[in-house]
Amino acid sequence: MDSVIIASAKYLIYAMVVGFALVWSAAQIFGAILAALLLRRKIGSIDGRRILACLARAAIAALPALLAGFGALLLLRSIVPNAGVGQAVLFTGIICALVVVIYLGVLALMRSPELGALRARLRRGRGAA
Repeated sequence: MDSVIIASAKYLIYAMVVGFALVWSAAQIFGAILAALLLRRKIGSIDGRRILACLARAAIAALPALLAGFGALLLLRSIVPNAGVGQAVLFTGIICALVVVIYLGVLALMRSPELGALRARLRRGRGAA
């Protein structure tokens, strides 16, 4: 009986986390669309093609990063199937670092103008914007 209650509680927590992620994502998408509409009303036309190209580059770069992160997760979970909290935090840091490096690497290979602008900004330092 106790195992059924524990399994039900684990499923409920999992469903809540997934539900929260879906709601958060939908809210962010809705907020971005609303902000774009309000911004367009305030300043007129925005360069939609350039924005769409930027989003396409970001999505293309995110795909290999996502696959590598998921692969690293599966590998680490197969090596340490019952990781404790400390190990889980360490694994999260490792996977995050891997995903960031791959994402930025793919953007660099694509010669993303946004990444170039970020690099130039970082080279200048933290001067006035």
